[in-house]
Amino acid sequence: MDNEFEKLHNKLMSIDIAKRYILEKSKESDEIWSRIKTKNDVESIKRQLEGYIEDFSKPIKLFDDDIDTLDYKFKSYILAIKKILQSPKTYGYSIDEIKQLIDKINSYHEKIGYIKTKKGMQGD
Repeated sequence: MDNEFEKLHNKLMSIDIAKRYILEKSKESDEIWSRIKTKNDVESIKRQLEGYIEDFSKPIKLFDDDIDTLDYKFKSYILAIKKILQSPKTYGYSIDEIKQLIDKINSYHEKIGYIKTKKGMQGD
């Protein structure tokens, strides 16, 4: 791993939620990992996550399945970044693009926290 990519890997692993998802060993994680093959796959995961965050931030009734889907997409996003860092030339991301992906993790996590709080307050 070249020095810049190693620095980005260290930055990613310094984010607690990212580290938790990356170190978690599960069938779900393995399935996510195996589906990430191209830059288009990564971009699709990012768009889906952003779409769910936008939709679930609206004043709508949320269900447990919505939160599970949101968590799954967030985990997919983090694992996609990890996979990019393991083989950056395969995915065609520049250092700056990877930095931007990593920098969005905390923002997404914050927004997801807001959505989960909203779900908890709505009652069932």
